Amino acid sequence: MECLLLVVVLTLAGASRAYEFQKTNLGDCIRVPATNWTWPDGLISRWLIYPTSFKSVFDDPCRSSTVFQNLSIDTSYTIIQSKYEYVTHIWIDRSILHKADMSYFKAKTLRISNSILVELSLPSSLSAVYFQNVSMKGFPSYYSDNLRTWSGNNISIKSLDLDSFNKGSLKSLEITNGYLSWFRVGSPFHSLENLDLHENKLQTLPNDLDNLLAVEKLNFSKNRLEFLEMDLFDGLESLKVLDLSFNRLTVSTYSPLVLPALERLSLNDCDLKSLNVLYWQMPNLEVLNVENNYMLSNINHLRNHFSEDTIIQISNVENWCCDWLADVAMHFKLEQRPSENENGRCRACLVNPFNDPTPSRSGGQLSRSIKEVNRRLQAIIDKL
Repeated sequence: MECLLLVVVLTLAGASRAYEFQKTNLGDCIRVPATNWTWPDGLISRWLIYPTSFKSVFDDPCRSSTVFQNLSIDTSYTIIQSKYEYVTHIWIDRSILHKADMSYFKAKTLRISNSILVELSLPSSLSAVYFQNVSMKGFPSYYSDNLRTWSGNNISIKSLDLDSFNKGSLKSLEITNGYLSWFRVGSPFHSLENLDLHENKLQTLPNDLDNLLAVEKLNFSKNRLEFLEMDLFDGLESLKVLDLSFNRLTVSTYSPLVLPALERLSLNDCDLKSLNVLYWQMPNLEVLNVENNYMLSNINHLRNHFSEDTIIQISNVENWCCDWLADVAMHFKLEQRPSENENGRCRACLVNPFNDPTPSRSGGQLSRSIKEVNRRLQAIIDKL
């Protein structure tokens, strides 16, 4: 009874992405509407429902892609004994897999959705596995040298140890829209290029991120991060995209942070109140997004740490210092998302946020500066 209740919960959790199997003139070969259900690697439009009632799987035009539905412990054992070793793509849906050994399959991809997973042994031939709305106590056993992609959306995993994976072959690891509250990198990870843990329950990040030796994309957006030591990312020489958006952040920036390949840094919607980049070196940064930080009035020491072609993305002009905006417009590319207040103006600040040895301005000079900044900002807005 408990398992049945869990299946109901999982099915309801995935209702927004529900799908319908549509019969075609290919018998049990079915078409899945792309608008209702799309897996991360794209859509396979024809699937064979197991079991077929009128022909052998070896004669079916879509035998390489097979859906197994409503499996229980007994029927999962039947699959193990069946002759589906030629199936290339496997999709298991609405099932309870208490103990299933699929290691003899020759499949390239495995999809499991709306199911309960207790124990599962994976085929050594797999290059990608995808989980959607799955209750699972731990990670399936045995990851081969062929596995390149591991993806889980709305799965019940709460902790993640990257030592569980083959660190010489896995390229992409995604656990999103879930319950993850802790993870560690462990030993050096030589192959991973993409780590996406957005929309989980992480409150802190581990101190061993620098063991992600090949990582190019990190996404920790929409978690519960509050205090972040930015030097955790120092030394990630291949990192190109870092997304920390939608966290209520206080950022510590008083240690060196060198990211030579970083192209995009997202700090938007983080409730930032201050940001000092004195010890940052990001010579290839293309975009710095600090939109929707309503208490942030300037970024200290912005010069000489980024490229002159860096685009600074802001919103809500009225909370930014006029002098700071003027300097940004002179040394960087400024992009401002139109404010809801069309008459919004920047505000006068009595500090020099760049900390440059320039003389303070008189009241008349400051007034002229404010007018000039507003004129430049209006010109930028008009171009958007």
